[in-house]
Amino acid sequence: IFVSGAEAFKIDTSKNATFAGAVGVTGNFGIGMLPNSGNSPLVINNSASDYLVGLYRGTVSEWWFKVYATGNFAIHENGVGDKFTIAAGGAATFAGALTGTSATFSSNVTLNSRLTFSYNGYYFEGGTTSIYLKNGAGNTILGMAAGSVVVPSALDIGGALTGTTATFTGS
Repeated sequence: IFVSGAEAFKIDTSKNATFAGAVGVTGNFGIGMLPNSGNSPLVINNSASDYLVGLYRGTVSEWWFKVYATGNFAIHENGVGDKFTIAAGGAATFAGALTGTSATFSSNVTLNSRLTFSYNGYYFEGGTTSIYLKNGAGNTILGMAAGSVVVPSALDIGGALTGTTATFTGS
């Protein structure tokens, strides 16, 4: 097809299409569409919806990339909810467990629950004025609360005890 004497669109003998300029789509656009199937593994949604790019398996909508009016970006599991969100400004939120072999953080890390070690289930649990090391059964091994050290069983000090004061009660 020629426009003003220049080739604008061409289909070759292998049925490959070539466009000389930009291609505009006013409706939804599918990539990898099977002939006469009406479905596509990748759908670009051209609407005012938050759902911008959809990933399909056959005719089943599986995942969506969403962009909210607030500027947040999310990876959304269809029928379940957002699984990963990056807020406008950069804070990332995972909806489920985050599993890996290592992590490096260049700033503070905030936990809203506990830090668990994979060895025998030991974990740290803290509040606004306390922190405790507990075993897998939830028993306190060592703690600090409101300025006091909590040792629920025998205290064995292998070296010199130094400081300005020490108060011991019990055995």
